[in-house]
Amino acid sequence: GISRFLPGWLGADISLQASSSAYFAIWSAALPFTMAMGMYAAMLRATGDALTPSLISLLVCVLDVVFNFFLINPTRQIQLFGQSVTVWGAGLEVPGAALGTALSTTIGGLLALGVLLLRDGPLCIRKPGSWRITSACLRNLWRVGTPLAAERAALSSAQVLLVRIVSGLGTVAIAANSLGVSAEGLCYMAGYGIQDASIALIGQAVGAHRRDMAKRFAWLCTMMGIGIMALSGVGLWLFAPALMGIFTADAAVIALGAQVLRIEAFAEPMFGASIVASGAMQGAGDSTGCFLLNLFSMWGVRLTLAFLLAPRLGLVGVWAAMCIELCIRGALFLIRLARGKWRYNKQNGHVPAAHAHFVDSNLLPAMQDGRQGLIDDHAEHGVQQTLDQREGQVEDDEALHEAVGRGQDGLIHAEDGLQRHMVELHIGRVGDEVVGGHAEHRHGGCTG
Repeated sequence: GISRFLPGWLGADISLQASSSAYFAIWSAALPFTMAMGMYAAMLRATGDALTPSLISLLVCVLDVVFNFFLINPTRQIQLFGQSVTVWGAGLEVPGAALGTALSTTIGGLLALGVLLLRDGPLCIRKPGSWRITSACLRNLWRVGTPLAAERAALSSAQVLLVRIVSGLGTVAIAANSLGVSAEGLCYMAGYGIQDASIALIGQAVGAHRRDMAKRFAWLCTMMGIGIMALSGVGLWLFAPALMGIFTADAAVIALGAQVLRIEAFAEPMFGASIVASGAMQGAGDSTGCFLLNLFSMWGVRLTLAFLLAPRLGLVGVWAAMCIELCIRGALFLIRLARGKWRYNKQNGHVPAAHAHFVDSNLLPAMQDGRQGLIDDHAEHGVQQTLDQREGQVEDDEALHEAVGRGQDGLIHAEDGLQRHMVELHIGRVGDEVVGGHAEHRHGGCTG
């Protein structure tokens, strides 16, 4: 493949190109498993299960460290509790690092697949059902997936060009840049964790046709991301030299790395805003907006400024460009979040036909019989339960609950593994339309 040419394209030194090519070749062999692990983890998070993919990711990190420990280094003697112990090692050096990463991600991908195959739940693929791919499914996949793929391509290609710019600044700058990126990663991991949560929460709220709830979740998660990453920025400023000292003992690399990390510390709050707000928009299906904002900020701001500042300021100029771009990106995402148009997309406004049939055949007669009410949400599942009506308090809602029971039995079979409270969420949304008009008119008339 292209692995033998990549180091040269990126401007690597001749002495490093052979080992770099070997690393790319081995690592790319595990890409199918890496993609599978990411895809299955996203599916689990979409159902509200953030713990399982987090545990799998943690296991992959631990295995990566263990495999690298044995595959990179040769067999050697180490001191353990005052005793000299022989530790086996393959001595593969750089190819060993790639092999350790490839093995750990392969195990992670297989584990995620095993969860989908063996564990009962909404995504269990062992259960009988239709595997037919519908045109509606393909359209939604195209609308959401194409901008996301384009966004990843734009960001990745921009990162490649940035590496090409840095590679001309000398070995100290290359080392400081690489280790600085690793050190900064300790600060924004929390932001990406909140982003995962926002995607799941807002996706479920939009799926339940609760755009008001999606808006509240979006702002809550975004403010949490800003606050946590602001604290991370303070820590990055204070402990920049210590963080660089974890990765290297070279004084020149530590000094330059600490300098650029302290520049980046000012951008951490707005970086958190862009991370979490983009997750909120993706959860609502607004992947096109995320793509356009990231494309403008990376290619129009960061690359342009880095190209202009690097010849004059070196690596400091590259990271100053990064800091400015992240602040602008965060501001753009906050503006789009405040405007609210991300909550109204074609792919999240469809009401299933089975839902409409259930309302016409079961819920509407109960409403017309004088039992006007609304099951908005179920408190047991973390959402406030409210009752609303137009003319008087409902004194007897037994008929409504019987209608809910009949509709649940007819709409969802118990063996399908879906939860009762999801049915109640759908009933609550349509009950608003029958009793008092659209639900959002009664929640303050929010239109974003």
